[in-house]
Amino acid sequence: MKKVFLFILTVPFFLTSLAQQSNIYEIEKLEKPDKLLNTVSPDILFKKVECKILKLSVENDLVPNISHAVIGGFLEAYKEHRPVTISPDIMWLLICQGFGQHVNNNAEELRSKFVDFQGQKLLEVIREVSSESSLEEFPWESIFPEFTEKIGAYTGKELTETLSADFTTTTNASLIASQITIMESVKKYFKYKVTMIGCGIPSVTIEGTTEDWEKILTKLDFLAQYDLEWWTSALKPIIEEIIDTKSGKFNKEFWMDMIRYHREGLYGSKQDIDGWLVKFYPYGSDKKRRNLKKVKSLNDLPSEIVKVPFVFSVNSDANTTVASYNMEFWAGFFGLTQDSETYNLKPVIGWAINRLDEEDKVISIEVDINR
Repeated sequence: MKKVFLFILTVPFFLTSLAQQSNIYEIEKLEKPDKLLNTVSPDILFKKVECKILKLSVENDLVPNISHAVIGGFLEAYKEHRPVTISPDIMWLLICQGFGQHVNNNAEELRSKFVDFQGQKLLEVIREVSSESSLEEFPWESIFPEFTEKIGAYTGKELTETLSADFTTTTNASLIASQITIMESVKKYFKYKVTMIGCGIPSVTIEGTTEDWEKILTKLDFLAQYDLEWWTSALKPIIEEIIDTKSGKFNKEFWMDMIRYHREGLYGSKQDIDGWLVKFYPYGSDKKRRNLKKVKSLNDLPSEIVKVPFVFSVNSDANTTVASYNMEFWAGFFGLTQDSETYNLKPVIGWAINRLDEEDKVISIEVDINR
């Protein structure tokens, strides 16, 4: 008969958020295994499974047990007298997986406990990356907290905070695993989309002196008195960032946020345009005040060429009108110049005179190309 020796160890626990306390408890005295189990490297861990892994958090060689690493691994340990380790993260993730199975198996019965809508909402996370970036280089770790936050906006933060791993043993990998499990738990209520914006502006040339840009700040303060503080207050931080750049304090994230676009909806063709550049358009083409956040279409913005009507009168020596023409002054941005070597684009400021009769004929135009 096998003798079983049970030990009850009284060990004081001093747990902090900065360290984890591990304790070994002997359950029974058994003969040690003869050898270690075979391991495989992470790059061949999923070799026998039909999949294409783009990103894997695991870096060390592992004993392979793809589908049931916990119960299958512990069963192997039981058979061969191998000690095991558990942690709050391990047991909690098992619980979260069971919770997810329950929710998905009873999605409609439980719907009202999680969301107040029918069907599935699309949750999208957008990341702007270098145009040279590959899917393997995509910042995958950064998207899961955002998905969790978006889910919490519908279900309530208490659910997502409870399901998220937050133990002294929690690692970045176990936290992300818990966040993905949250997504899986409510997948009957949400669809998920990750958008990679591979476009970008490689460099920016800032002309003028620092004093020129500081002068814009002064001018904005003057404009604010005309009930425009709602707009000028949004522009001043942008100008200040440009001044900082001119002064040697380059903020890459600020410049990457100049302008960007992404498709809206899962299969939609509409494009949202956002970034700090859209804040320079206070009103839409419908003459209504904008929220300064994003633009659905360039057609929603007023033209960048302003037009001022005037009458051109031709008088005789006797100061009598012998001819009169309806015309317009035009001024604004007429296009862009392009550097043949760097491909740099620069908006061109110009003005023109337009004659409204005779099929709106432009009779004079002048642009300022200062390269």
